[in-house]
Amino acid sequence: MRYLHEKISKSNRQSEVILFKSHGSEEDRQGLSRGAGFQILSTEGVSSFTQDFKESWKWMIYQKVAGILHDKDFQGPAAEKLYKLTGVATSHVGGTLGALFSKISSGKLTLSGEAYGVAVSLGIEGEQKSDTISVSPANANRVCAKLLNDIDFGTGVYLLFDELELVHQTQDQFDRDRRILRDLIYVISQINADSAENGRSLFLISTLRSEVLHSILELGHEISKEVDDFGDKVDWSDASDGPNHPLLALMAKKYPPPQGFPKVRCGQEYFQRT
Repeated sequence: MRYLHEKISKSNRQSEVILFKSHGSEEDRQGLSRGAGFQILSTEGVSSFTQDFKESWKWMIYQKVAGILHDKDFQGPAAEKLYKLTGVATSHVGGTLGALFSKISSGKLTLSGEAYGVAVSLGIEGEQKSDTISVSPANANRVCAKLLNDIDFGTGVYLLFDELELVHQTQDQFDRDRRILRDLIYVISQINADSAENGRSLFLISTLRSEVLHSILELGHEISKEVDDFGDKVDWSDASDGPNHPLLALMAKKYPPPQGFPKVRCGQEYFQRT
């Protein structure tokens, strides 16, 4: 992902890396879980716990995209409305994932200030209280998507998601993170499809280790087709084990010989001699 980020940035396109593990603490994930809410469904007398993070992820992504456009001074009526609605016009969008999700509580998105006025003017219905309005994240996200369709992204904007890892400390944390990442993969695919259909130069890319993917697929949600259709497998194994294995050359390049140690061309020989 860092490699892609560097390549994209050097080609005069906008790119940002979002690290799920580094940018999202356990407290942030708990907050995201509380904000999304949950349901207990009963089917033929059997109760099941369900939780949906898709709209929360969409809101976070639209905030990130708006922040990139705002920082690069993209202009136009649609862009200005998007900046105000997502709050990037008055505050910098960055930091932890928890900060981006902080306006969502119990499945509702609370908007105030300029965002309140834009939401009302764009016809987003919700519960109004003095200078705030509580709306469905889905309604706000639909408006954000429409605004993005009227913005020229120029050479392109890329969001790169990395460190999509699961917490194994408790079973509850593990299951929660599986639901969070499952919905992120679904949303990435959905927004990419929407961008392709509407001609937006907006691209979302994520990494996903095989063991995490297999764990997420156990939950269903029809993401296997998206992964199969649009995923590229990076295989670190190599048919020819031995001194010329590419990982050894990579490690030799990353960890050069200490000062005074004779230089060798073969990564394997260096490791044997040290």
